[in-house]
Amino acid sequence: SAFNHLHVMATPAFLFPLFQMSVFLLLIFSANSIGFNFPSINQYTPGIQYENDASVTSEGIQLTRTQPNVNLGLGYSAGRAIYKEVVYLWDHESRNLTDFTTHFSFAVESETNFSGDGFAFFLAPNDSKIPPDSEGGFLGLTNTSNAYTREFPYVAVEFDNYMNFWDPPGDHFGINIDCIQSVNNVSVPPNTLRKGDVWISYNSSTRNLSVSMRYGNPISPLNFSLFHVVDLRDLLPPSVTVGFSAATGAAAQRHRILSWE
Repeated sequence: SAFNHLHVMATPAFLFPLFQMSVFLLLIFSANSIGFNFPSINQYTPGIQYENDASVTSEGIQLTRTQPNVNLGLGYSAGRAIYKEVVYLWDHESRNLTDFTTHFSFAVESETNFSGDGFAFFLAPNDSKIPPDSEGGFLGLTNTSNAYTREFPYVAVEFDNYMNFWDPPGDHFGINIDCIQSVNNVSVPPNTLRKGDVWISYNSSTRNLSVSMRYGNPISPLNFSLFHVVDLRDLLPPSVTVGFSAATGAAAQRHRILSWE
């Protein structure tokens, strides 16, 4: 059957004077195979597109503002980092759907205990742009007017450490479908979302979207997982954009993606 395989690899920042990310993107659809190889990513690498306040530094992808604004500090910031290459999720004629797996590591940092809001890994139509007024709890995915509509279609996994009225109590991660309120979520202990590793996979046969997160030292880590059964063909077009988004509001913090494969 037709399938796509997305494989993106990053080299940790401490291995080189400048942050370098080795990326290998292999798309296999029907009989066609297209390969992309980005041996390093820095401010001049053309493979990643940054929107709004997102940027890249020697410390990795920065999803929100890193330098305080005169009036707002690090608050009320939103940004996205996406791959410019189109990812083919399913075939319109055969309706064959792809499997995919991705793994990334992240760090979230704040100088105060009053921090937020969080970040997300998302899939959206390939012409998707960051919505206006998507700061704060909207995580760069949607906004007040469209928080519960399909105006900005997406499937996302959010990592949220600021409780808005639609959120469960405390830090959590969850699966969001065209709505800022998660269809399934897992609460985690305080500070779990400060640094960790995440694995996200989709099984086209079972329609199972699963998420696993590991936090803490490798010898005795904390592990959390959740899943949701969903047919992505009902939600997204055949070609999609893949990437990360994040936002801050009155509470602020820095959101970094350290590696991605």
